Amino acid sequence: MAAKLTPWQSARLAVMLPRPKYFDDHRNSPYLSQRAGVIAQRRGAAELPQ
Repeated sequence: MAAKLTPWQSARLAVMLPRPKYFDDHRNSPYLSQRAGVIAQRRGAAELPQ
């Protein structure tokens, strides 16, 4: 299922993982949207270890 996530969905999930219960109640948080945007932008520049 993770392979079917869009880049935006995976970025939002990455932000939500440390505090899932909090973000379950605050799904429209400006912080969540802002951080997900940063992660989505940096995603292409990230280098994965081999």
